[in-house]
Amino acid sequence: MAARVLLVRPALPVTAIVSHLPVPGSASSLCPAISRTHPSAELTRLLCSRSSPAAESSCAHGSIGIRTRRTIFSAMSAGPSETQTVSMEEEEERYKVQERIDEHQKAATKLPRVVEARTVVDKITNGILSTISKKLDGSPVPSMVPYAVDEGGRILLCVSSLSPHTGDLDANPKCSMLVARDLNDRSDIVITVTGEAHAVSAENEADAKSAFLKKHPGAFWVDFGDFKMVRIEPKHVRFISGIAKGTAAVSQFSGDEFKAAAVDPISQFAAPIAHHMNRDHSDQTRMIVEHNVGIKVDSAIIEEVDSFGFYVLSQFEGKPLKLRIPFPRKAESRKDVKTLIVEMLSAATAK
Repeated sequence: MAARVLLVRPALPVTAIVSHLPVPGSASSLCPAISRTHPSAELTRLLCSRSSPAAESSCAHGSIGIRTRRTIFSAMSAGPSETQTVSMEEEEERYKVQERIDEHQKAATKLPRVVEARTVVDKITNGILSTISKKLDGSPVPSMVPYAVDEGGRILLCVSSLSPHTGDLDANPKCSMLVARDLNDRSDIVITVTGEAHAVSAENEADAKSAFLKKHPGAFWVDFGDFKMVRIEPKHVRFISGIAKGTAAVSQFSGDEFKAAAVDPISQFAAPIAHHMNRDHSDQTRMIVEHNVGIKVDSAIIEEVDSFGFYVLSQFEGKPLKLRIPFPRKAESRKDVKTLIVEMLSAATAK
């Protein structure tokens, strides 16, 4: 009879979880460092108590077996049902599939991070501005604001004298702007630009307003008397992606590196390319994803396109899964993107 693993919902005691976990034979396959990712010290103690002395000593070193980790995390997020029962074979297959996805995503060609950061900041229209509050004893206070980016990579704001963050910036120009490609997904790209904000000079005000209106054509308030253009000079930029997915990437850039990076030239065509593919060729996109990643997906919708590939939102085993699909080579033009997609589809459908 095949071995079974009982996955219980988080509401049950951790003893219920641990008591149904198989006890591996080596320290490397145990989970002694679980306390670093789960607040329960009891869970750590129970896991270590079921291990060998050698495994117990590895607690201090933070060694953790990925299979055991996945099993425990599955147990702790088992959903509303009382219990789930899966065979060891099923659990092993899930692990292998996830490993295949992780390996593909780590190897998938992407834009250089500083270029991707510059491109994402240029494309998104709203960000979270954090200022040093005058009224709250210097605490940082965030505000959701529309913004634009000038040709030099500096963030442009059109702020009202009535807004608290305007007064904060007048008193202390230090601030940060958080820009997320998807605010509802913390594993997606998140960029934080820190720097100082100062009013745009009279001689540069017309250009600043023009750049802001290009991104926000309905911003009629730019000419109101109580509004002014403010420009954030980047000093430091932090790039984060892949959090909670096993593909985490964190990079830091100087303000000069960020400003010197060029916006990816293909990104300007991302919207029409994605619209066409999603409307007329969604099945073909799905086949390309399945061929490249080596998994079966129910659907795949293109979200972003750049010179080195595209991002899709797929449905995998009934759940949303974002994936990076690289081009066989760098795309040099919009027409070249079409050529590359045709090549990828031909490879996916080849017998």
